[in-house]
Amino acid sequence: MKFCTSMLGLVLIAVSSAVVSSDISLPGNGVLQPPLHYQRYRRSEYKKDSPYYQWWYYWIRDTKNDRHFAVSYSITLCKNTHIKSCDYDGVMVGVVVVDNKQNRRLQK
Repeated sequence: MKFCTSMLGLVLIAVSSAVVSSDISLPGNGVLQPPLHYQRYRRSEYKKDSPYYQWWYYWIRDTKNDRHFAVSYSITLCKNTHIKSCDYDGVMVGVVVVDNKQNRRLQK
């Protein structure tokens, strides 16, 4: 729980200090500034006896300090399904910080 709280704090700090640009060209089906319905938890929309995977990805750009943050959060639920090769449930959080001014990279 401490790790999740720390990660949430990092994301909130990054969001509060970042500048979002609305003229970014997104490839594929990406959506800049998505409405809330894009961010919902969708487990109830899928069959309960099938494996379920969902992820969220946030890319935050800090133009003032010339750095960016990438945060990925994913959830896998398949322990109680008929798929024997997938016998786990869990979440994964990944964080990347790239500081171009100081030429530093952090990945966790």
